[in-house]
This record gives sequence, structure tokens and C-alpha cells, in this order.
Amino acid sequence: MAFSPSTYHCLHPNTENPCSDSNCTTLPVAAQVDGSKALAGKVSSTPDKSDHEMGAGGVAGIVFGLTFAVLLAMCVYYVLNTRRSNANRANIAQPIA
Repeated sequence: MAFSPSTYHCLHPNTENPCSDSNCTTLPVAAQVDGSKALAGKVSSTPDKSDHEMGAGGVAGIVFGLTFAVLLAMCVYYVLNTRRSNANRANIAQPIA
């Protein structure tokens, strides 16, 4: 975990009372933003590149991926049951010698 320099100095055990300085804070740098700047950022109508909204391609990828996984599981189940039933039939048909 990375700490900011001021947090490191506050938490470092070799210093004596490091948080007595006025510029030493326990808040992360992102929490120290001026309220008007934070509000202006939220009111802005331009889309931010950090948004993690999923588009139509992402939804389609998830749907196709789940469909493929279900079909693959059904095929494996069918093949294993067919092999088991064929093996059982082969064991019954053998004469006792």
C-alpha cells in the first residue's frame, strides 16, 4: 500500500510527535479537494474517461460468454453420459468364460 509523504511521516515510528505540524494530515490527498472544485467536476457535462459504464459490447460479451459456458457444460454432460452407458452395455454383453 502506498502512502503519501505526509502520511508516511505521521506514521513513521522514528519521529517524535510528527503530527504536531500544521501541514501533517491523516486525510488522503484526494479528500483535500476544495468543495467548489469537486462540485464543478460533478456538474460538468463532458464525459469523464474514468467512468466504468459498460456498453452494448460488454453486455453482449457477457451474454455470449455465459451461453458458451452453458452449452459447453451440456456437451460435456452428454458425452460423459453416453460413454458411461456404452461402457455399461459392453460389460453386460460379455459372456462369462
